[in-house]
Amino acid sequence: MGYNIHEERDAFVQLSPPKAGAWPVDLMLVVDPTFVPILAAGISVEMFGAPVKIPILEHLIALKLHALKHGHIRRYLKDWLDVENLVRIHALDVRSEKWKQLFLKYGTLEIYEKISRFAAD
Repeated sequence: MGYNIHEERDAFVQLSPPKAGAWPVDLMLVVDPTFVPILAAGISVEMFGAPVKIPILEHLIALKLHALKHGHIRRYLKDWLDVENLVRIHALDVRSEKWKQLFLKYGTLEIYEKISRFAAD
């Protein structure tokens, strides 16, 4: 599709778009036991004329939380804002047991508490 590797480290690859206005792509590389359920539950969409699967909301937030917990400091703000926006756009009740457990499993107590305060405002 014309993308080029912009940065590559550990389990993350950032791709630059082939033309202005196209979206950059960030990839998180995971092992099969993690990937298989994400793929199975994924939503089929078309992007730039190509069929792709995107993660459902729970899986996307789990991946973002994992990135916040283990990621590079330069990516922290972007991933943080992504989680905040997903919570806001989907009006998630992050204080529910379902979301609390997801945040604690893939993120940290500190991240959960900060997002909970944000969501309460």
